[in-house]
Amino acid sequence: LFRSHRDAGVRERLCQPLNDANGGEAERALTDAHHAPAVLVDLEVRHGGGEALERRGLGELLARLERTKSELRSEGWFDRKRPLPRWPRCVGVVTSRDGAGWQDFLRTLEQRWPDYPVRLAHARVQGQGSAPEVVRAIEGLARSGVDLVCVIRGGGSIEDLWTFNERAVAEAVFHCPVPVVTGVGHQTDTTLVDFVSDHRAHTPTDAASVVIPDRAALLERLGRAEEHLDRALDGAVSRREEALERLAARPVLRDPRRLLDAPAQ
Repeated sequence: LFRSHRDAGVRERLCQPLNDANGGEAERALTDAHHAPAVLVDLEVRHGGGEALERRGLGELLARLERTKSELRSEGWFDRKRPLPRWPRCVGVVTSRDGAGWQDFLRTLEQRWPDYPVRLAHARVQGQGSAPEVVRAIEGLARSGVDLVCVIRGGGSIEDLWTFNERAVAEAVFHCPVPVVTGVGHQTDTTLVDFVSDHRAHTPTDAASVVIPDRAALLERLGRAEEHLDRALDGAVSRREEALERLAARPVLRDPRRLLDAPAQ
């Protein structure tokens, strides 16, 4: 922040960083020129000799993310969407065992199919060094024989979710040999892995609803199918019985000697 103050021929200049609207840091030039009886304040945002603002901090990260998204989009990484298995033999989950996302997933699992086979690969989901842990967890689950992988995390700030904006994590998702479902943050949160995954769930709860079959609904469908099959079999047997009764009622079948008495044709 550059501040210029004129007072009786004295000019004072101060410098201080100022955040711009995009989270970067800018240099602001502020000139207070005092003219009795009014005060005139001139405000100018500039970088060096009037060049474009340089993004720093979070603004720089967001700019780098947009470049990565453009690169991956141009390579077709956002277009591949593999179908999810309807009845996965085992579901792999990448998240922190201590996080709210895992608890949300477990609650939904309990509601839909309590003993459905699920395999957790624990990884830190935020902070320095968390991205390599998530990558190793995805790769480990893929080698373990699961039919699909869920990458989930509870809500948080953009900084908290940044692990899932790292290119290394996106590459692990894209190169995973089985389909990947992501459920990171809340419905309004979108990270890089959401674009690359085969299915983006809004939340960890939604991810569990997508990949875990509903046992009660399945049993209900099976019950209706059983009733339909019973009715169909009963109907088929009844029709066959009626046909046999009609045949048995024919005179020639009731008394075979009629065949001998019948005139030759």
